[in-house]
Amino acid sequence: MVTMSVFGVYFSIKDPALIERRKQVASPEQSTLQKIIAAIAFTGFAALFVFSALDHRFAWSQVPPPVSWIGNVLVVLSFFIYYLVFKENSYGGSSILTLLPLDIIKIDNIIVFGYYK
Repeated sequence: MVTMSVFGVYFSIKDPALIERRKQVASPEQSTLQKIIAAIAFTGFAALFVFSALDHRFAWSQVPPPVSWIGNVLVVLSFFIYYLVFKENSYGGSSILTLLPLDIIKIDNIIVFGYYK
């Protein structure tokens, strides 16, 4: 939570347009298959929290400390990768939008330079 808050403050100062695009809500799912997949994903996400809480409460699994540390390092690494992607690709939004031709010219720079070579 703290990491995402730091990202939010950083990008609101450095790239407010990115934050505005990320705040736009995507349209609801249209097809039946999309609705089913979204429902399964939401249910799985909620079950993850419930199962994790029950696992902690009843001590169903024991994780060695080195494995826990490796998991923590991987989480930090994933946040760093998120940072690099958002820093490099300022056009990343939460949904796909129809762009004007002038915006497409700006996107070409992102594809030509940086991590997308």
